[in-house]
Amino acid sequence: MKDAFPYFAQISTFVTLTEKGLFNEVSRLKLDVSSNVTKALIGLPLRRSIHAAGIVLAAEPLNLPLVPSSDQPVIEYDMDSLECIGVVKIDVLGLRTLTVLDKIRKRVNVKTMPFNDGATFELLGRGNTCGIFQLESETARNLCRLIRPSNLEELSVLLALNRPGPLAAKLEKTYAERKRGCQRAEEDMFPETHGVIVYQEQVMRLAMRTAGFSAAEADLFRKAISEKDPRILEPALQKFRDALHKRGYRPDFVEKLCDVLVKFAGYAFNKSHSVAYSHLSYELAYLKAHWPREFFDVYVREHSSEQFKVFLAVQELRSLGYEVLPPNVNFGGSEDRIFRLPLEAVGGIGESSARICRELAPFSNLKDFAERTRLPTSTIQRLVWAGAFDELYGSRSAALEDFEAFQKGHDPELSLVAAKVFGKQTERKQKLSYDEVDLAELEERAFGFALTPFAFENEKKFAPLAEVFASSRILPVAVRISKNFASDGYTIARLKDRLPDGYYALILAPDGRIVQHKKLDEVQRVVYKIENCFDERDVERASELECVETVLCGKKITLFGLRPLVDWYRIEFI
Repeated sequence: MKDAFPYFAQISTFVTLTEKGLFNEVSRLKLDVSSNVTKALIGLPLRRSIHAAGIVLAAEPLNLPLVPSSDQPVIEYDMDSLECIGVVKIDVLGLRTLTVLDKIRKRVNVKTMPFNDGATFELLGRGNTCGIFQLESETARNLCRLIRPSNLEELSVLLALNRPGPLAAKLEKTYAERKRGCQRAEEDMFPETHGVIVYQEQVMRLAMRTAGFSAAEADLFRKAISEKDPRILEPALQKFRDALHKRGYRPDFVEKLCDVLVKFAGYAFNKSHSVAYSHLSYELAYLKAHWPREFFDVYVREHSSEQFKVFLAVQELRSLGYEVLPPNVNFGGSEDRIFRLPLEAVGGIGESSARICRELAPFSNLKDFAERTRLPTSTIQRLVWAGAFDELYGSRSAALEDFEAFQKGHDPELSLVAAKVFGKQTERKQKLSYDEVDLAELEERAFGFALTPFAFENEKKFAPLAEVFASSRILPVAVRISKNFASDGYTIARLKDRLPDGYYALILAPDGRIVQHKKLDEVQRVVYKIENCFDERDVERASELECVETVLCGKKITLFGLRPLVDWYRIEFI
């Protein structure tokens, strides 16, 4: 590549004047500017910056103006100006995803993978997509359960639908209902996407097929409806409407189509972009489906400074049946179905500090650790709070007690020697005592979230608490609440709303918000009421206390021991 295209430059981008920005500038400079001048200035360049990803490559020296004061070659033109003179701009994206993907593949020694793996699409279809490129948001997880991709083509569609434009037009719901056979397209021009406009290329194809535009006219139309400027948009839409009316399309269909296009086109993907992204998403999902321990070990280390992402990783591991334990300064071997958080998950422990600990381990006690690693006392304190010395001392309380002595410069062994040699009385101090809430609060200070679950002594179970966060769903959970922490015995989370301590049935949202609550002993059953289109793949096995109510063929039916996967339901406590 370097030999073929030795000349390289970044491109400019410009911050333009907005009405608000112009008002602020005028106020700051204390100028009196007429409304006509204001209108003329809006949209003009204000200051230059460098495009985040855009570059130009050339085989010969670039005959283009360069920014004179820049250390690197930067073309003075922006991307639109370059396009006008026939210069192709290339976007080079720096994605952390590629680093994560490369590290996991090397860890598990995978060079190639099949692109039709059932376990991978099962994982995607449940919305358990923590760590999966483009699919980590709450909206994306809901879309995964709605779209249920079963191949790369459908995964590409999912990624394209997960954009502001298609979502504003509610195209995801239309696509899902047509895929399930609950709705038919009026004009099925795009059978590969169930008649739904998903890609930019389909806008062009639609303009060519319905309005008779040429390929060049269709591309201009696509660009025009991507613009927010009514002076460009309205004439293009009117030309499109006129062409459709001449061809005999119904006025209501034409207006509905134009409305969808306006909402859609401004933020839509082109197909090649979406297909490329779908391969990255699939590869990560494949590795996660088959090597979850290795996947999350790399993921947590790479995202250790993002506490909520580490919290979600913990929840998803627990929803997969793993016991997640605190870090261990002496490391040790891995056990089946146990995932031990890396030291990097503790606030203030970076990759270099963790490496020092690994190289110097094992340690005999906290003092030995401090003297050999030379880590700051505040960092050691967070490790103690996190439980990284639990196995060395047998309990968190013992580790905390020894840290307090270390912090004060008190050496218990030296005191015992002094007592024997000099007959000095050693002060007997009452041992420190910590309850479950104390430990949860210390872990929250170390990780950003509580890790160790509370004991839960109750036979009533609904959805797993971890699944609320792992798949980003509003679900009913049976929990014990203590000082605003909720635990079902398998995981623990802090709630956004306060309730008195006790045992509760909660309808809980993924952000920790309580939608509804009752005392646990007052609830006998949970009912999910589905009101929209669904099929048998949209439900999963649940506890005997859960059931689904819906209407099929005009009859109300109840399905016991099931829970919906799609987010088209209301929950009621009985």
